Amino acid sequence: MIHLSKIDKYFLWSTAKFTFYFTIIPTLIMWIVQSRQIFELGLGRSISPLIILKLSSLLIPPILPHIIPFAVLLAIITFLVKSYSDSELVVLFTGGMSPYRLSKPFILLGIIMTMIVLCLNIFVNPALSKQLRIELFNVKNDIVRTILKPGLIQTPSDNITMYIKEIKGDSYIKGFYLQQITPKNERIIFTADEALLTEEDNKFHLLLVKGRILYWVNSQEMQSDTSKSNDTLFPSVLDFKKFTINLTDIVKLTEESQEIVFKAKDYSLSELLSGKISDNPSERNRYIVRGHELIIGSLYVLTFTFFVLYQLLIPFAPRGFPYQLILKTVASAVLLRVLGSGLQNLAVENLNYIYLSYGLPILISVVIIAITYKTRRNKL
Repeated sequence: MIHLSKIDKYFLWSTAKFTFYFTIIPTLIMWIVQSRQIFELGLGRSISPLIILKLSSLLIPPILPHIIPFAVLLAIITFLVKSYSDSELVVLFTGGMSPYRLSKPFILLGIIMTMIVLCLNIFVNPALSKQLRIELFNVKNDIVRTILKPGLIQTPSDNITMYIKEIKGDSYIKGFYLQQITPKNERIIFTADEALLTEEDNKFHLLLVKGRILYWVNSQEMQSDTSKSNDTLFPSVLDFKKFTINLTDIVKLTEESQEIVFKAKDYSLSELLSGKISDNPSERNRYIVRGHELIIGSLYVLTFTFFVLYQLLIPFAPRGFPYQLILKTVASAVLLRVLGSGLQNLAVENLNYIYLSYGLPILISVVIIAITYKTRRNKL
């Protein structure tokens, strides 16, 4: 059981609040940017705003592992600057409290956020990413939303024109019009007050209720009938109470995709590290590297925490807050993240680089600590 004093709880709670602020703002920005395609999916389709919101909300958890490490970094810096400006650090150091002792709540926050990121990367995000891909596939290939768009005149092909007035629910249609020109240049028009969409064995049918069929035969077939001219030709009319038409061919004309294509981020950690997802060596390496990225990405939170503590708190207290090192600390964290991404890209060709990615945060932390203490000793 970890014992926390009132000072520890104050430091931990205050830094956690700053972490929340630095997480929520960039997350919202990235969420809006990444949700653009989902929002566009709803344009011209009868998709409920709640469905669009649900789909776009699935993008938020995968964003967090990229934001949280830098949010923790900026939160600790902000709290240290505020505490020094309010003379809180000065009072604590003057009272004899060790900077190592003050590091306890920050390290605890780093461990907590590391575990959160690790859980997101390993358990939550792969499941949500797969769910999002499946639901987007279903929405894109939903016959009602893909083909039957209310209020729009649609032409799935040159010989088909279709219009519906209103859709209620998933299958009930109010006001239906379909014009079809056959290969013999015959024109058939179906109209109905109501219609009901049905699907069975990947075949789509539309049950028309209270409608009419207008049928024009090819004028060449009427040339033998000298009693009528083409100018006065009238269509054949058939009123019906119920009539079923096959929409399967129209569906094939307008289908946007035929199968779900999963990506590396859709698979669990065990599936990625097993290397059994693909037989292609390059793809297999890419999946394995992705699995290691899920683990390495969570380690940056704790690494960035040590960056701040060893750069801004431990080596220089209580002589004064090293404002000039704030930029250096942030730049070091960004450089570490870029180098880590570069090594992971190289690991796709050679998996040995992935092990260097594990050691990179520790290596750079040791170097920074050594340089910091050497500088401290020279000043003394």
